[in-house]
Amino acid sequence: MTLLHFAKHFVTILLVLLMAEFGVHYTPGLTVYADISYGEDEKQTMDIYYPDEPENINEPIDAFIFIHGGSWTGGSKRDSRYFAIPMAKEGYISAAMNYRTKSRDIENPEYYDATLAEMMEDISLAIAKIKDQATEDGVAVNKIALVGDSAGGHLALLYAYSHLNGTPDEAPIPIGFVVGRIAPTNVNFSVPRPDGFGDDSMDSNVLNYVSADTPPTILCYATKDELVFPEIHGFPLRDLLDEFEVPYEYYTFSFSGHTLLHPFDLGQHQKAYSSMMDYANLYF
Repeated sequence: MTLLHFAKHFVTILLVLLMAEFGVHYTPGLTVYADISYGEDEKQTMDIYYPDEPENINEPIDAFIFIHGGSWTGGSKRDSRYFAIPMAKEGYISAAMNYRTKSRDIENPEYYDATLAEMMEDISLAIAKIKDQATEDGVAVNKIALVGDSAGGHLALLYAYSHLNGTPDEAPIPIGFVVGRIAPTNVNFSVPRPDGFGDDSMDSNVLNYVSADTPPTILCYATKDELVFPEIHGFPLRDLLDEFEVPYEYYTFSFSGHTLLHPFDLGQHQKAYSSMMDYANLYF
């Protein structure tokens, strides 16, 4: 990717972020399905972006889905527009999803609105919605990549590693690769729901799912992150990917904290974005 190309992409990101503050989609040239439901819960909504009018998409196309962060308790698909919209402009179907989250109930801190397994279910339902919408529009979708920030990165990695292509749990659209940005991986939580409607018995530790069949992976971690420490989450995953000979790229943002937004790390953003485009060419 040329510097000029990335500069144009970066300007688009800035416009998306600025307009998102006012609740505006910056989507010239795109076809947008905004706030569509993929389930019965009010949190099960998503935005889907096409790079053109569906009738103009005559060849099979690939897709990206973006999963927001927020400590598994909050956040919004709005936070993912800065990636989803530019990626649609690159020629892919692109989606930003909300999902059911855990509760922030101070009086009952162990109560889970949604279990981890239900969050995994939401990703499957959202991917299925992309496929169904595309089929309805006469568009064929080949493969999909998952991208997530922070807790969303954990969910993206966990889903991709536990829903392998060719297995009974395969995603509705086969997974080409996965991107985890500042993603917790070495985490363990399993708290029963006190309402009796299920428990969070799914293994939450991404490291336990790595195998020779793990999808190609791109990782981004920040040296000055005070929430997700690379030594605990990034390095162990990197070592396992090495051990199982899984293709991966690992990017260190030396000046940034958890947001990855330090201007001195702009070059790392360019490299990570270029890797996403390279992986799209290789694994889609």
